Formats: sequence, structure tokens, C-alpha cells
Amino acid sequence: MEEQAQLIYEEWFVRMKFPNYENTKIDAETGLPEGWTNITLAEISKINANSISSSFDEDIQYIDISSVSTKSIDHTTEYQIKEAPGRAKRMVTHGDIIWSCVRPNRKSYAVIWKPEENTIASTGFSVITPIDVSTSFLYQALGTEQFIAYLTNRATGAAYPAVKSIDFKEYDISLPPKLLIDKFDAQTKDYLDVIWNLKQQNQKLKEARDILLPRLMMGIIEV
Repeated sequence: MEEQAQLIYEEWFVRMKFPNYENTKIDAETGLPEGWTNITLAEISKINANSISSSFDEDIQYIDISSVSTKSIDHTTEYQIKEAPGRAKRMVTHGDIIWSCVRPNRKSYAVIWKPEENTIASTGFSVITPIDVSTSFLYQALGTEQFIAYLTNRATGAAYPAVKSIDFKEYDISLPPKLLIDKFDAQTKDYLDVIWNLKQQNQKLKEARDILLPRLMMGIIEV
């Protein structure tokens, strides 16, 4: 489902073969199809909108850079806030997209979907909150090779090449009309929910395996 959504995005918004593209005129000034606009990421999203305050005093589920691979939050770590790493500052909510600022060529990014309460991300991430577009559209836009190349080229530092929040804010996106984005969402809106549900089921199966396997090996459970 992830691949299908990505292929649809690339076909429509990268190769520009969206529905009815044959009958859409190209704007001579922008070089874009009529109704499309060039816009920065900062104009359609918030970057690092919320951080925890010094008075915050609750347990957290922490997302570290090492716990995120391409398109996946592999695990979180529970901490009392007083024992949490100093980088545990970025507040995240359902529908946010997190992107590692360090070594962007490794493609460590993921979508925040139905997070546990008080999920907090490292300041090593940029947290992108869509405000004028859907999460499903922006998530695909920020996973293209074009965006990854942009971040890689903007990264500075020899040992640990990294980008800053301003690099995210200044990224230019060719934004299609809302009607076309809505059509894209209509075809892909359910995949994030399905993926989340499958991950939850897999986690429960892993927990059941970890409980049953030692008992099976000890002969407590007969085959």
C-alpha cells in the first residue's frame, strides 16, 4: 500500500500525468500546469511548532533518531521526564511528519500516526505539521528523491552532516490545486490507517511469541 501511494504520487505530481493532464494548459510564466503554484514548505506547514516546557513533569514515550528508519518508527522508549535525554523536547501529534536533521541521506523519517500519549521526539528531528494540505500528500512529497537530494545538498558538517529547520522551511514545492489533492487522498487516505493497524497486530504477535517461546522450550507447553 505504501508503494502504491508513492507510485500514484510520482505519476501525478512528479511526472505530471495527473487525471486530465492532457487537457490542462501550461502556464508560460511558471512552467507549471494551470492552477498549480510554487510555494515553500513553511507556507503550508509548521516546523517544530511545539516543545515541552521546563515545568513539564510527566512520563514520556521518546523517539530517538536511532529508533527511526525509512518510513518507520521502529520503537519508542519510556522515560520519566527527569531521566529522559536532554534532547527529548519536540512535541508531536497525530499527522505530523518527523525528519532526521542528521545525515539526511539515510532517509530517517516517518509519519506520526495515532501516537501514545506524551510522545516526544528528539530535537535531532524536524517536526513538520501540515496546515493547508493533507498528511498523506505531504508525507509523500517529503519522501521523494528530489527532497532527499535537496536536504543532502544543504547539509553542513564533515563528521555529522546536518540540516537546520530553515532548510525545511525554504524547500520549494509545486502545489497542485486542492481538487487534485483531494482526488489523491481519496485513493490513498486509508493506507496510513491500515499500515498502523498491521503494525499493532505484528507487535502483539511478537509479544505473544516472546511469552510462549520460553515456555515451549522448557516443556511447560506441549506441542
